[in-house]
Amino acid sequence: MNKTVYALLLAATLAGCTRNSLVDAWKLNKVKMATTDVNRLRVAVHVPAYFHLRKPGAVMTLTLTRTRSKPAQSERFVLQEIPASQELKDLVLEEGPEGNYHVFRLKPGDIARFEHIRGQTGKNTPGGRRRGSLRISASVCRTTTRLPKKILFSTFLKARETGEYVAIVRDMDLLSGMGHQNINRAAPPCAGH
Repeated sequence: MNKTVYALLLAATLAGCTRNSLVDAWKLNKVKMATTDVNRLRVAVHVPAYFHLRKPGAVMTLTLTRTRSKPAQSERFVLQEIPASQELKDLVLEEGPEGNYHVFRLKPGDIARFEHIRGQTGKNTPGGRRRGSLRISASVCRTTTRLPKKILFSTFLKARETGEYVAIVRDMDLLSGMGHQNINRAAPPCAGH
């Protein structure tokens, strides 16, 4: 998914175009990225069956805000996909459109780098306090040239504080926010289709 897709996801979530509940929002609010156990952090994506991941797959971007003495800083982490079957017992499977779950975690080799960067959040420095934000994106392609009336997808986060997968975005329709032209750029046909 590119920046356009992410911006539309955020806008749709804020505009109420998803089925997120207040309970999900309350649970997500408990997650403290500055202290959560990154070894237990998981991200799950539910996409229609005709969407496939393409390289690099899912990417987590950790961004630190600019202060008077330090510039803004962003670090990308290509996430490691783990078998969804290992996590399906923890995913709350809901009735809805058919699709596939993809589950990700930080690569073990990236944990120390992630820890170092997030350790800079919330600290008071002479230049001000640095805040952090986290963004998840995924590169996808589709196996169909005909698009349905709706393309629904959901994203979930599991952390030590939640103990379960909690919806970040639930059943968001990509077409309602992007239209056919933009979806062709964000999710082009897979090679050979």
